[in-house]
Amino acid sequence: MKKTGIFVIALTVAAFAPGAMAGSGPAKAERAGLLLESVKQEYNACQRLDALKGNKSHSEAVKPAAAEELLKKVDLSEVNMATNRLDKAGKREFRLNGKTYYISGDKDALQLSSNPTTCFAKDPLTNKTVNKADALTYADASGRVHYFESEDSYKGFIGLASK
Repeated sequence: MKKTGIFVIALTVAAFAPGAMAGSGPAKAERAGLLLESVKQEYNACQRLDALKGNKSHSEAVKPAAAEELLKKVDLSEVNMATNRLDKAGKREFRLNGKTYYISGDKDALQLSSNPTTCFAKDPLTNKTVNKADALTYADASGRVHYFESEDSYKGFIGLASK
């Protein structure tokens, strides 16, 4: 039993280690599919909330989303890059290593400058590391921002919704 416990711990660590899922195509597709499912759930939750606010029934207000409706393209300046959230109000530019990041305040500036890894994100489809200052940004219905390395990567990710 003791060896089994160690094996389970080793598997758990391997599954969550950096780059653990970066390898094969099916693992990438599964990871991207799981993220896309959470994006769909956020969209549906926002639709239900809007229905409740408008005193509409769930069936008349909530319609299945077209893949392109799941994420909305947003300008970099609308993103708080420290929190990875859509935040249009009160942001300022923050320069670090020749790149411009958008933040809300000194706390965010401290986070980016003291932990440079927060300047980067993983592309949801390819799992490649992208600099947030150079990425294409899309927000889901909850305001969570996703960073893509290219338009093709975004289209590939959204294309998973139709599969």
